[in-house]
Amino acid sequence: MTIKGKVIPGEGKAGRYYKTPTANLSVAPAGLAKGVYAGFATLDGATWPSVICWGEKFEAHLFGYDGDLYGKEVTVEIKEKVSDLESFKGEAQMRRKIESDVARAKAILNV
Repeated sequence: MTIKGKVIPGEGKAGRYYKTPTANLSVAPAGLAKGVYAGFATLDGATWPSVICWGEKFEAHLFGYDGDLYGKEVTVEIKEKVSDLESFKGEAQMRRKIESDVARAKAILNV
């Protein structure tokens, strides 16, 4: 599945609290079950392996990308589901889940 959207401002929590900044996209992907996925994000002619979350928002963390994405068009290609969404009682649990999902996505994508 391929999804295209424009990067819009989010709350910045993923980068501040969990060290995994995400590009929040201006789309709600029809037909994609909510969850965490491994895939690729393409922008400005370059493709980045990514972990993608579709929950309250659709967002992607591009492995190795360091720059400002606001306003850019990004095409996300979903490859494989990594995990289901979960509820957490605190930041420590959330951090562990994100670290696990990132590791699993990297393994799937051979990064």
